Amino acid sequence: LQTKIIIIRTLSMRVFVCALLFTAALVSCVARANNQVQQLSPKVKSLLLQEMNALDAGTKELLSAYVRGDLKSISQIAKKMEQSYILKQSLTKQQKQELASILPEGFRHQDKGFHKRAAMLSHVADEGHSELVGFYISKITESCVSCHSQNAKLRFPHFAELKAHSSHHH
Repeated sequence: LQTKIIIIRTLSMRVFVCALLFTAALVSCVARANNQVQQLSPKVKSLLLQEMNALDAGTKELLSAYVRGDLKSISQIAKKMEQSYILKQSLTKQQKQELASILPEGFRHQDKGFHKRAAMLSHVADEGHSELVGFYISKITESCVSCHSQNAKLRFPHFAELKAHSSHHH
């Protein structure tokens, strides 16, 4: 019986240490992502912020056009989102390299998925598939939430609060 108790305590301690290390690694990853954005040059950071503000405005326009049934506007807005409002048109080759070297791979992957969903939204709107339009608008919104909750907690601190809140529910 003593041996079993010692084994259980040892295993419990190992699980606790592993959980603690995992939590520390996760916090470190989030901090690194936030720090990486802060490492961008002021000009690139400004362009990135302008891009995000344009995407935010575009997302609001999408919803407004959707509730009006305006598929033509949805297609146009989504096409602009797919092609980027500012970054692709404004960045120099050096600034593109800066973004690629500083921003985390996860951010770049999420960004690519976002633009792919915007292309699909434009396509289904052009084809008149209103049921799929709603689906892709929700996917675009989910993309924004996912990226912000992982990469922009300094800018959107409510995501940290939501994460803390949701972890207490069973």
